[in-house]
Amino acid sequence: MRRISIIAALAATVAGLLPAGAVAQELPPTPPRNQWYAQNDTGHWSDGSYVRVDEACTGIEDPDEQVACSLQAFKAEPFTVIAFVDSGINPYHQEFRAPEFTLHPSTYIEGYPATPAPLNLAFDVADEQGYAEARTADTALWNSVAGNRLYWFPGTRIIGGYSTGAGSTVAPWSEERILDDNGHGSGVASVAAGRWYGSHPNALIVMVEALGDSSLNWATSQPWIDIVSNSWGNLGNVPLGSTTATRNATRRGQTVGFAAGNGATNSNSSTVFAPGGPVADPCKCKTPDSNPSFTAPYGGPSWVLTVGAISPINGQAHWWHSIPVDVASFGSKWRAASAFGVRREENRDFGGTSCATPTSMGVLAAIIERARETFNDTVGGQRTGQVVAQAQAGAVLPATGPLADGSLTRTEAEAVLLKSAHTVPFDAVQATWDYAIRPTTGTPYDHLIQGYGVVDKVTKATALSVLMGEQAMPNRADVDQTIAAVDALRNAIWGNP
Repeated sequence: MRRISIIAALAATVAGLLPAGAVAQELPPTPPRNQWYAQNDTGHWSDGSYVRVDEACTGIEDPDEQVACSLQAFKAEPFTVIAFVDSGINPYHQEFRAPEFTLHPSTYIEGYPATPAPLNLAFDVADEQGYAEARTADTALWNSVAGNRLYWFPGTRIIGGYSTGAGSTVAPWSEERILDDNGHGSGVASVAAGRWYGSHPNALIVMVEALGDSSLNWATSQPWIDIVSNSWGNLGNVPLGSTTATRNATRRGQTVGFAAGNGATNSNSSTVFAPGGPVADPCKCKTPDSNPSFTAPYGGPSWVLTVGAISPINGQAHWWHSIPVDVASFGSKWRAASAFGVRREENRDFGGTSCATPTSMGVLAAIIERARETFNDTVGGQRTGQVVAQAQAGAVLPATGPLADGSLTRTEAEAVLLKSAHTVPFDAVQATWDYAIRPTTGTPYDHLIQGYGVVDKVTKATALSVLMGEQAMPNRADVDQTIAAVDALRNAIWGNP
């Protein structure tokens, strides 16, 4: 209780740094975005092209020869796989399309089982008539999908669909497994690995539908999955998480990321606390520090990357996510694929730590994939010693940097991500554009509320440069000290990594 009181007191102190009257002012309709990519953007990270399309085999007329050529091309390409434990996915959306992906994933992903059946969807109907018509056309196919069984979607980068729950129902359709009837799951997959909105559009996608231990335990037990991204927590309607699955996964070399601030005590409220007293909250944001990350059963352990949220219009940490966190990324006014659309224009406003977590995990996937590309490593998954990328014959190693020794471990990849993140100085004018923030103060408290800082385009470019030895690892000794103290407390609660 004492730790919670201290955190609350610190939050109140920092909130007092906001300029007088800032909360009462109306937000400008379209504040300048600078490097932040927000509601009026159509593509945050990608130019809209198919990132992984390999056209080397398109000129071959014989279908069998074309397939053989494609298989060799796939085997020669590095890849990363991100699993999302969430509400399902909209596989009809062009955000996830990859027409060249017609080969069974087991032919180019080591460790992927040979048994998963393909779900061949009516993409022609979707593109010509829309989502509703395509879903109706595929009614019999969706009705055949069973629980606790892995499937894949030819013609997309969704190489895995798995459901541990009963699915969901939305009129006029019946209950469907894997398919997203909520919108949340499609959003998280989109901002991490989407063609237009993803921080790493090259990544392959696995969607594990249904929140809770069953889904988490399955995803973390698959050594061919590189990263498991979780934009949920102990919501009161899911089991209390065991630390065993995530600890074993990270010891093996898999990264597990969790959103900060999701919890039974961290619910939406109609008022928020601000300088001068409670005020009406038009965005239904969450109350400050009502669910400390230390005690969160999923995001609490030190071996999990806990991700906070920042405002994309001023770079300041939002006040409603729990603390402490390891890193932060965009948490409001973001665009993502719609669960009930097909085209780029059919998107949605997405936000929260639900958005920040997969965005950060996408950048981590880009780091791992660049290492594999440098190493000529097409194996994927985890190797002995938490190795996630290993140099193969003929690889030319950088003279310096994390790859100089011919391998990259999980902890090294995560360190590159974390230390390449950066803080954004507080600006009194920009603070009024989004009042639901904790200002950057230049004190160690910043490291509790946003960890090493913001993951954005600048972070991604810096991280890839550090990875290749083109620049030194940023010196973040001040943050290291704070995070070490945080992790010591977490270890006292949850055990050692």
